[in-house]
Amino acid sequence: MDILRREQLPWSEIAHELVGAHHGLDITVLFVEVPPGAGPALHRHPYAELFIVQEGEAIFTLDGERRKVGAGYILIARTNQPHTRSSIRAQAHFARSMSA
Repeated sequence: MDILRREQLPWSEIAHELVGAHHGLDITVLFVEVPPGAGPALHRHPYAELFIVQEGEAIFTLDGERRKVGAGYILIARTNQPHTRSSIRAQAHFARSMSA
């Protein structure tokens, strides 16, 4: 059994990253911290993503539909579904999971 703390995970430019392959898993989880107004441009991936809003508020856009969400919301971006996000007011924290 692996027991880890988020703060122990390697830090990229935007997240603490639990790379599943390093632990024999088929998923990767990113703990993303997004400052107000920040977020990626509209994009898509050849894999699905699961976003769990842990703190703060954000605007998510999935297939052109914009939605304001806060802590406790779970969003799913399906394989090749165009999506983007940006935090509002305060820094937002997301857990982002994807297939390896």
